[in-house]
Amino acid sequence: MIFWGLVVTVIDNFIKPFLIGVGVEMPLSLTILGVFGGFVAFRFLGLFIGPTLIAIAFTLLGAWRRAPAATPGAAVQ
Repeated sequence: MIFWGLVVTVIDNFIKPFLIGVGVEMPLSLTILGVFGGFVAFRFLGLFIGPTLIAIAFTLLGAWRRAPAATPGAAVQ
C-alpha cells in the first residue's frame, strides 16, 4: 500500500506540471518550479496557485518584452 502511494505521488508530481503547462507555451521546468514553490508558500492550495501565478507572470513578461519601445518624443494618446 505504501509502495503504490509513493508511485502515485511521484507520477502526480511529474504529470500534473505537464498538464498544467499544456495551455501556455511555458517551459516544463518553470511549471514544476511553480508547483513546488506554490506548495512551499501556500501548502495544498499552492499546488494550483503557484503554477497559475508563474504562468501569468511568464505571459506578462513575454508581452512586455514584445511591446514596441516608446520613443522619447512620442505623444501619449
